[in-house]
Amino acid sequence: ASVNFTRASYPGIQLSREAADAAEKNLDLVADSYAEGIKSIIDLIDAQNLALVADQRSANSVYNFLIDLMNVQRSVGRFDFFQSESQRQEWYQRFAEFSKKADSRP
Repeated sequence: ASVNFTRASYPGIQLSREAADAAEKNLDLVADSYAEGIKSIIDLIDAQNLALVADQRSANSVYNFLIDLMNVQRSVGRFDFFQSESQRQEWYQRFAEFSKKADSRP
């Protein structure tokens, strides 16, 4: 279960970054529209709030992934920061093979 949570949370990092970029572009558009008198101050504040929330979610997605990764390592009884680089690479390779096998199961 921990592995599946980790595999599910990792793509969320990129998706939340894309959402934050979109919210920032929206804020730029709304700010320009506000400056031209097309949008109201409420629209500008909403866009600012959405951009802030999207940035926070982007940061939280990284932390959520790291929490999930720590739960995986806790489940298997091994923590990377206590291992050498070669041991980490070996573990990640075994983990990748396990994930491929899990994906191919019906």
